[in-house]
Amino acid sequence: MNIIGTALERSKSNQYFNSFLKLNPSSQDNEYDFKCWILKKYFKQNILIEIAKLIIGIILLVFVASSSIYKIFGTSGVSTVVVVTSLVIGIALTGTGIMFSISNYRCLKNFKDFLWDDEEEENEIVSKLIKFYKR
Repeated sequence: MNIIGTALERSKSNQYFNSFLKLNPSSQDNEYDFKCWILKKYFKQNILIEIAKLIIGIILLVFVASSSIYKIFGTSGVSTVVVVTSLVIGIALTGTGIMFSISNYRCLKNFKDFLWDDEEEENEIVSKLIKFYKR
C-alpha cells in the first residue's frame, strides 16, 4: 500500500521515509519495515503527547490547590470561574493523559510488528496514521 501524498508514501519527497532510510540503510524489505517503523513512531509520539497533557493537568491542579489564583485575582467572581475552569481542565487532562498514555504504550507493545491488510481500503489504523501526520 503506497498511498501517494501521505505519510505512508515511500518516495524521496516524503520526509518520514527519508528519515527511515537514514536510520535503516540496510533494510531488505523497505515496504514492511517502513510500515512497522511508522507505526512505532506514531504510538511513541502519541505517548509523548499524552505525557505532556498529564504534566499540564498536574500543573493546573497544583495551581488550583495552592490558592495562588486568589492571591492574583482576589476573592471576586472571576477567581471562582478561573478556579473551577482550571480544576475541570486539570482533572480532564490528568485523567485522559493517564488513560491514553497507558493505552498507547500497550498498543506500541502489542502492535509494533503489526502489518495491516494491503487489500482492505478502510483500515482504521492507516487512516489514523494519515490524519496524525497530516497536521
